[in-house]
Amino acid sequence: MKIFKSKRSTNAYPARNRKIFGIWMIGVTLLILGGFVLRFSFVATVGEVDSNNLAKQRQKQYQTDTVLQAKRGAILDKTGNVIAEDSNTYTIFAILDKQSKDSNNKPDYVVDKAKTAKILSRYLAMSEAKILARLTPGKNMYQVEFGTPGTKLSLAIKKQIDAEKLPGIHFRETPSRLYPNGVFASHVIGLAQAQGKSTSLTGVMGLEKQFNTVLAGTNGYRRSQTDAYGYKLPNAKTNLKTAVNGGTVYTTLDSGLQAYLETLMTDVQNKYEPKGMTAVLMSPKTGQILAATQRPTFDASTGEGLGDMWRDSLVEDNYEPGSVMKIVTLAAAIQSGKYHPNDYYQSGSIKLDGGTVNDWRTGGWGSIPLS
Repeated sequence: MKIFKSKRSTNAYPARNRKIFGIWMIGVTLLILGGFVLRFSFVATVGEVDSNNLAKQRQKQYQTDTVLQAKRGAILDKTGNVIAEDSNTYTIFAILDKQSKDSNNKPDYVVDKAKTAKILSRYLAMSEAKILARLTPGKNMYQVEFGTPGTKLSLAIKKQIDAEKLPGIHFRETPSRLYPNGVFASHVIGLAQAQGKSTSLTGVMGLEKQFNTVLAGTNGYRRSQTDAYGYKLPNAKTNLKTAVNGGTVYTTLDSGLQAYLETLMTDVQNKYEPKGMTAVLMSPKTGQILAATQRPTFDASTGEGLGDMWRDSLVEDNYEPGSVMKIVTLAAAIQSGKYHPNDYYQSGSIKLDGGTVNDWRTGGWGSIPLS
């Protein structure tokens, strides 16, 4: 008969095992707590977490910066009439969230959509049905806009809509450039537009671009400490840097002559439909450019026609001087005492340095006086 010896159970000493496990848990806990203490001590002493300065991060979190927009300088004609100046346009939007209230705890959302659509159709280039469709989206939305017809609205239109006192209708202001004369030396004056996400205007062509540094000015800012709700913290200092407005650029253009030249050029363009034309009016006594334009051109106030011709052909295209040289040659002859108006010469062509220079009519007009 075989006798089997039973192995000792691993739970023969439960009290000792619990004690060892308890000591091990206490050790791990103390190790973790020690790590936290060391970490907190480091953060409190150095003031940084993952190379981020906590003081600066806190300042960013509670700091509110407001840009103080500099006013872009104007472009004027020789007598001070405005050719280009700063203005603002407005984008209309409607709040649909029924939880929205104004400062008087009154509804600040579109209450009567049909009425709102009917009134807005008087001021926007949209039908009443399309506006109502915008105000009735298929899903819940906090606010809606009205596409292109709802942008670039003038101050006059904004005031008229405000006077209707429509709940939930608001406007967003955007800096803009006003060119009150429309087609008016457009390629010479140029354009200033907002670039990318910036609200500041930048000259992109013409004098607007050439003198952008002078016209642009420098934006300022207002920096203050606020709480999570945007209210200024008690005893918090406000740092203020005022904006420096842009300078004024005076041109030698004469508004009356420029407008007349534009009219003449438009008449010729409509009658003969040329591929291109340029015209410059200059004072012979001073050399001042009194008027200058070209065709094709564009309306700077709307941008219409800008795609037909971007470059200023008056200064960017090459062309033969032609009859301009007649005046230069005649002036040189008079100044040197070689001009004899009653002397005759054979017109049509002349041999010079082994070659022949022809007039546009090679046969000429026979023997004619120099005058």
